[in-house]
Amino acid sequence: MKKVILKNLLHQSMMEKDGVLKVDLLDQKTLDEVYRIFCAFFPNYENEIKNTYYFSIFHNSKEELMQMHLQSVEILKEKLDLILVDYKILGVVFQVKGVGPDSFVNIHQDLTVIDESKYSALTCWFSLSDSNQQNGAIHFLKGSHNLFRGFRAHTLSDYQFSEVEAYIIKNSEIQSTKIGEVLFFDPATIHFSKPNVANQPRISLSLSIVHKDAEPHIGFYDQNKNEQIELYKVPDDFWYIYDDFSSERLIRPIFGKYVKSIYNNFNEKFNYSKFVIDYEKYRSIKD
Repeated sequence: MKKVILKNLLHQSMMEKDGVLKVDLLDQKTLDEVYRIFCAFFPNYENEIKNTYYFSIFHNSKEELMQMHLQSVEILKEKLDLILVDYKILGVVFQVKGVGPDSFVNIHQDLTVIDESKYSALTCWFSLSDSNQQNGAIHFLKGSHNLFRGFRAHTLSDYQFSEVEAYIIKNSEIQSTKIGEVLFFDPATIHFSKPNVANQPRISLSLSIVHKDAEPHIGFYDQNKNEQIELYKVPDDFWYIYDDFSSERLIRPIFGKYVKSIYNNFNEKFNYSKFVIDYEKYRSIKD
């Protein structure tokens, strides 16, 4: 049986059905403390991040990223313990959604970082202000995690959703949040966000959360070996080992231990001629 990390059976049922769950969890004091951490590490963000989408993982100081992680976890653990059980946090990433068309976040799924057939993995996301249509709240293709679970890696080029982009955008649902509300979602749930057309950047925090017994691994897809993905066992703090995340995430890992090569079910799982048919069939059963 798969080991899960959501305490509430209703929450787990909703996650299994939709792949996304919204919970009113954080008070203003907690949010203020998280914002204090953000400002300590990015004091000039308003001048440096104006019209794009910035992830703190691109910050090249590994030591500062780890400190950011430890401080954020210390603040959030008490609240997360209300919702989760038997979990650990692998990564903490601040995200700044600037203003303008370049703040669009492409259609994607989050990475595979554990054996998802045995253990639960969740992305936890919350904004430090309301998230809405104006500032680019996240849209989800609900239930897509049940249909499209091919292994996900940085080197799989955003999973090539371009052929079904219009269908996904049309059928996805926006998940606006009020201050204090948190989104938990399955990393395989297809999602994206439209540009921020408000008058100021939107700051959010994202956490990669997995079952405490799961051993992290990452995959590397070699374009010259179309049917194979190389699997590497990595330590829990692997997000903070990269010297230059922006470039090193796209090459064969220089840390971790090679485990094996697995079949690349990318084409099998994402057969675009079947994409719409499969999802429509799923929706008819779900409804």
